[in-house]
Amino acid sequence: MLPKQTLQITVQVPWIEVEQAQEKAVLELQKGFETEGFRKGKAPVVVVKEKIGQQRLLEEGAQELLMDVYRDLLKKHAIKPYIDPKVDLLKAPLNGEWEIRFTVALQPKLTKVPDYKAAAVKVRGEEKKDDIWVPGKEPKKEEENEKHSKTDDRLQKILDLVMKETALEISDLIIDHELNRRLASLHDEIAKLGMTVDQYLRARQETQDSLRAKIKKEVVDLYTLEFLLDAIAQEEKIEIGESELEAIYAQAKNEKDKQAMKQNAYFYSRLVRKQKTLDYLASL
Repeated sequence: MLPKQTLQITVQVPWIEVEQAQEKAVLELQKGFETEGFRKGKAPVVVVKEKIGQQRLLEEGAQELLMDVYRDLLKKHAIKPYIDPKVDLLKAPLNGEWEIRFTVALQPKLTKVPDYKAAAVKVRGEEKKDDIWVPGKEPKKEEENEKHSKTDDRLQKILDLVMKETALEISDLIIDHELNRRLASLHDEIAKLGMTVDQYLRARQETQDSLRAKIKKEVVDLYTLEFLLDAIAQEEKIEIGESELEAIYAQAKNEKDKQAMKQNAYFYSRLVRKQKTLDYLASL
């Protein structure tokens, strides 16, 4: 077990299992294989092997082997990965034993949940200081928009306080996966604007390193907040009723959309639960 909810396992695979994986891969390729003199999927295995060549046979077999070994590892050790693993083929000699290393990211884990109620009390105390009347200060009626703004401001201050004290163990694999996904999306957006990445960075007064550091912090903060809100919801027993979900489904434009929303009930449940938790924090 590595730090930050990361697991690393190295396995040795005898050559006979590599060969078995190759045979399995060939049978899969055979189903859609087309070549002169044979109908699709009817070419003999020996012909398929000859046509695809030894290199591709090894590659296809390796992919099949990695999937099989990984599935067996998960089952044997009761591992629940959070994302796809990082796979390193350390040794792959022909006719010899292979050595494979799997690095697996487990679900992030909170190691410290701060006293969010104390944080709310502190923020409330600061608000009361601001509301103290002093000579020459005219009392002002609080409008509805101002109330919402004040509530939003209070919530942000509470979150700022608790986030500083929250500790989350999160695998670097998860951070890198999300970082690369966001960078790829950003590069696509930059290209649509007709700019190069360098032009974009200059316009934002950023460097590649500062951009990566900024996005990395955003990723860690996002995961920290998500898991913190889950922990608070669990502690305060904040649940979602069927009537609340039905109210969301009722917003669908038609029955097809409604059924699609019901298929994603878990997503909407989490969304509503998160909002209820934020409302709870703001109300403290």
